[in-house]
Amino acid sequence: MITIGPGGSSGKRSHTHPWHQFAIVFEGGVRLTLGTKVQALRRGDTVTLSPQTPHRWENRARIPTRLVIVSSRSSC
Repeated sequence: MITIGPGGSSGKRSHTHPWHQFAIVFEGGVRLTLGTKVQALRRGDTVTLSPQTPHRWENRARIPTRLVIVSSRSSC
């Protein structure tokens, strides 16, 4: 479980990971920049992130956002 406070983010720039990720938003809302696309996610929304895809999480709301991110290394 990750909590991103109001105005918080996962960093100043997008970043990558060498593994697959799945995320679900439990509370609040978050802005996800995924490559060149930006999408707003709210409670109950899910997303799958491919390895090496640049991404950044950002909470622009006035309340904390809570999400779970599950990571899995590729078995290839």
